[in-house]
Amino acid sequence: MRTPPAVSWFPGQWLGGVQEARSRSWLRSHGIRRVITVAAEIDVETLPRKEMPEIEWVFFPLEDSRRRPDRGRIQDVMWGYLERVMKVVRDSVEKGIPTLVHCVMGAQRAPTILVCFWIERYGWKAEEAIQQMRRFREGSFQSDCHFENVILEWERRYFFNLNRR
Repeated sequence: MRTPPAVSWFPGQWLGGVQEARSRSWLRSHGIRRVITVAAEIDVETLPRKEMPEIEWVFFPLEDSRRRPDRGRIQDVMWGYLERVMKVVRDSVEKGIPTLVHCVMGAQRAPTILVCFWIERYGWKAEEAIQQMRRFREGSFQSDCHFENVILEWERRYFFNLNRR
């Protein structure tokens, strides 16, 4: 499958794949000041970190559960990272820091992060947010959102905590 180009999901905020994160010209032309990588298999040495010290490079080594027999465990690991990733995404939006959130293709892990952000920020239901992401970013959650359980749990915990306030 061809990796679609990055899309802006909020002013100054981008969702993409590793090709954008490796492209100095793309990062410069979009004014990116923070790159959030959410993929364990990306060799950080292939990213232009040394050539672009003005960018903050944040790494969360999340694995893609589709390829793993221990899919549930991988989703548990992602859950462990989710609040930390969300904190960085919130900070980017609140401070207006131009940011690229990416995984390898921008089709599962990075969209999962942004769907959880939409649930939190706009109060969307998980199914609605997943469908919106499928329409918004070509290739997202193609046949099976294998991080759907993570998204559903995020929704449950968020609304549970909201109702307790």
